[in-house]
Amino acid sequence: MQAENAQPGAGAAPQPAQPTKTFFGPAQDSRTQGFPRPVFNDDYVARFPEDPYCQETAPNARIWRVYVEEAAAFDENMVGQSRDGLDVMLVFAGLFSAVVTSFLVQVSQNLQADFSEMSALLLHDLLIVQLSMVNGATVNVTTPSANPLQRFKADAIDVWINGLWVVSLVTSLVVALSAVLVKQWLHRYMTFPSGTPGLRSHVRQFRFMGLEKWRVRIIIGMLPIVMHISLMFFFAGLALFYVPLRASLAWAVGTITVFVCLLYLISNTIPIIFPQCPYQTPLTDFIHHLYQVVTFGIQSIRHYCFVAYRDIRKRLVLSRQQSSTFEPEPESGADVLQSIVKSLTQLESDAVQDAHDTLFVDGLDWLYQMSSNPTVHSLVLQGISGLPAESRSYARTKWSTATDMQTRRPATS
Repeated sequence: MQAENAQPGAGAAPQPAQPTKTFFGPAQDSRTQGFPRPVFNDDYVARFPEDPYCQETAPNARIWRVYVEEAAAFDENMVGQSRDGLDVMLVFAGLFSAVVTSFLVQVSQNLQADFSEMSALLLHDLLIVQLSMVNGATVNVTTPSANPLQRFKADAIDVWINGLWVVSLVTSLVVALSAVLVKQWLHRYMTFPSGTPGLRSHVRQFRFMGLEKWRVRIIIGMLPIVMHISLMFFFAGLALFYVPLRASLAWAVGTITVFVCLLYLISNTIPIIFPQCPYQTPLTDFIHHLYQVVTFGIQSIRHYCFVAYRDIRKRLVLSRQQSSTFEPEPESGADVLQSIVKSLTQLESDAVQDAHDTLFVDGLDWLYQMSSNPTVHSLVLQGISGLPAESRSYARTKWSTATDMQTRRPATS
């Protein structure tokens, strides 16, 4: 085991570790940057030697080396996608906050008394009095146009505009702060101490379970939704902003806002009905979960109402013939959730299974069309010759008019 664990070039002079890119702060030693990049050779039996007897779960056992390789591929994909989304979220939140702030600086002045306007009104009153005195006319000046001593009360529309934009600004800043915190969480998650594969596997599993327990991935998925809500608040305030200025512009902005909101909700609901639709977002999961809860509640109410109705009928001592005409007992909410309502992943799997016969042909056709590698073309031809019987009729229909596919169609007749 010691010979197997020996590192190559042990007798040579140690080379300094190359700094690697980090999420925050200065570059760190590459030996503390988590799992190594995954190797695309998945023949672990050939890559790693067999363990001695009763050493299958030792710190340097093969199973932990396999775990490290598989976890590296999984974590690189998971953290990479989250990191890219958070980077985009930070840029968008920063630009959006700057735009909202520029609008908010202008409208926030409407929440306090405008003494410049009061001065202009008082000067206007004074000018009218002087002109009246010159012309010899009498003017009633007991009620001035503006009273600086009177308590100021902002208009309701100004309060609504400022409220919507303040909420929008604060929400966008909270999203930016949350994105920075999540990036730091992911940075710590991907930084593992040096040690045996068994130790690193245990540390990684412990952290991954914590990631799932504390709903970090749900938090990452909710950040874009909160950002979208902040954007809707800004649009609503923008529509109200133009109400006293120009009603036509207010109607235009309000109509666009309502249309965008409806389109946003519809686009997030379509993947529940059509699993092939790529418009799925974290809000789609929330809508689907809400649909499950509503379905469970409705079916549970129906079930309990039927049980109560049946008990009342039994107490009235009905005849067996009358009781036999009762409708069958409806399914409970739990039964409906198990039999009817499925997760989005299960819906997609069912759709893939239904299109199993056509996906054979479509996949091979795409691979042949998109690749210019002759080896890939040869492998596609071999794959076509082994198409299942259920897919051959679809293959004849698809390639019957394609001249470039005539040479590779199998002789199924």
